[in-house]
Amino acid sequence: MIKSLKRKSGFIIDFNPDQLSDRFTMALNRSQLPHFRYHDLRHYAASAMHANGVPERYIEAIGGWKPGSNVLKRVYENVLDTELERIEKSMSEKHRFEV
Repeated sequence: MIKSLKRKSGFIIDFNPDQLSDRFTMALNRSQLPHFRYHDLRHYAASAMHANGVPERYIEAIGGWKPGSNVLKRVYENVLDTELERIEKSMSEKHRFEV
């Protein structure tokens, strides 16, 4: 889809970082979502891909990290609360002991 865009330059959007941040903040305010940083989307995407079984090499490629990056393991493979609850429930159902 990105390749199909008609662009004047090699960039997807013609915003500088401050303009992107400002527009993101305005969009958050209009949507009435709680405040979070634009960069938090990257954290969430990497964590969601990891939780859904996407191989690390693909997460690294999508996120722009070098293969075997420690940054991915240290920072971006966060535990998603909903996924943790699902796993805990599944494990408790599979390993239920009756007395």
